[in-house]
Amino acid sequence: MSETLPVSLCEGVRLLRDGDFSPLEWTRLCLERIAAMDGKLNCFLAVDSSGALAAAEASENRHAAGRPLGALDGVPIAIKDLIDLAGWPTTAGLRIPWRAKAARDAFLVGRLRGAGAVVLGKLNLHEAAMGATTDNPHYGKTGNPWRLDHTPGGSSGGSGAAVAAGLCAAALGSDTMGSVRIPAAYCGVSGLKPTFGRISLSGVTPLCWSMDTVGPLAREAGDLALVMEAMDGFDPEHPLARAAPVDAGRRIREAFQPERAALGVMEGWGSGETEPEVLAAFDRALSVLAEAGCVIRRFPGEDLGLARRHGLVIIEGDAARIHAERMAEDPAQFGGDVRAQLTFGGGMEAGRLARAHEYRERLRVRFERVLDQVDAVISPTAPQAPFAFGGEAPANQACFTAPANLCGLPSLSLPMGFDDAGLPLGLQLTGRAWEDQRLLELGAFFQTLTDWHRRRPAMDSAPDSAPDSAPAADQS
Repeated sequence: MSETLPVSLCEGVRLLRDGDFSPLEWTRLCLERIAAMDGKLNCFLAVDSSGALAAAEASENRHAAGRPLGALDGVPIAIKDLIDLAGWPTTAGLRIPWRAKAARDAFLVGRLRGAGAVVLGKLNLHEAAMGATTDNPHYGKTGNPWRLDHTPGGSSGGSGAAVAAGLCAAALGSDTMGSVRIPAAYCGVSGLKPTFGRISLSGVTPLCWSMDTVGPLAREAGDLALVMEAMDGFDPEHPLARAAPVDAGRRIREAFQPERAALGVMEGWGSGETEPEVLAAFDRALSVLAEAGCVIRRFPGEDLGLARRHGLVIIEGDAARIHAERMAEDPAQFGGDVRAQLTFGGGMEAGRLARAHEYRERLRVRFERVLDQVDAVISPTAPQAPFAFGGEAPANQACFTAPANLCGLPSLSLPMGFDDAGLPLGLQLTGRAWEDQRLLELGAFFQTLTDWHRRRPAMDSAPDSAPDSAPAADQS
């Protein structure tokens, strides 16, 4: 029996299948790591030790009987705390929780439990999911496992950090303008923003009705595929859930050879704004793929700053309506940066919002035309490596990630190496709507050519200083 964590979720699934590892062993190892490490990291806002152990024991019995529920049966996962777990508060990172006690699991959590996944608890996030640092004024900062005094990204910072530190095999995050992919990049793991409407948002705290998605973070693209397989399912009760178009599987069923994929580079993206080490790592990644047989095609670029700014306008307008009652009751319940965004959104003039939606439609057509000619658009995930807490966050963090949300497209972040300071960098692949699986196949191919996804942060070499934190609740 193994006494160490599997390198990846997929490896753990193989060990469970072969009887060399057990769900209880895996869950206990994760709970031990949470107890030992989360005082410094501050990933978890709540840990359900007793519930997790009971679920792991039930899974162990199914495995022993040769009747596992699926590939995820016995796999320990954690949930961003804007997703409902029955019996637990849903804080959404707010001082006054969005929901004091969830009556039932979110639809997607129910699907994961139905596949046998073991839910460990709920993870910290940027307040209201409206930011990319996870410096939460109510629940404390989440530290980056590669360097504790640096941001893990956001808003799903707790999710990215927990996966990187081995506190769970996979985590769920939400992504409205990069909030899964930016933490994946900053924490050196993989993360997927699915096609808009593919994953039900029933039981998920909203931020922006037309751009919100929920996606998984894990070490490898293959891990993400297993989580997506369990999460994926049409929810007829959610008004924004979309069933796949009748012909959506046609291209997917066509023979796909990742080593011959055509990849589109938008020229000029990030020039002058992206850190030189990120651009150098991106060039190396393109070379690796080209040498393996992929075709690199170049297209005229877009103004990424414009995409980000228009995306923020749409988000701030929606968020102001969603939180209008709370703002009217007590604006001081929100931290200063979120309060300022909600105030701006509440007073926004109609013309500005209309221009943002007009730009969005033009960008959608632009991407559709490019993706008619390539299998994916490729770019860095973020223009920079993770940065230290305490200074002003770069305004351009979401420049590369925003277009996929504006256009409703699936987008994948993968580890792309490290900067000279040893901090992780991310590579992004954005594909056609409903071709999430093909994108994951391409990501898995890239990861056969590199080993960056297999490297773990050495917590004992991180600075002794830990971010401000609040203790996680524990139901034991």
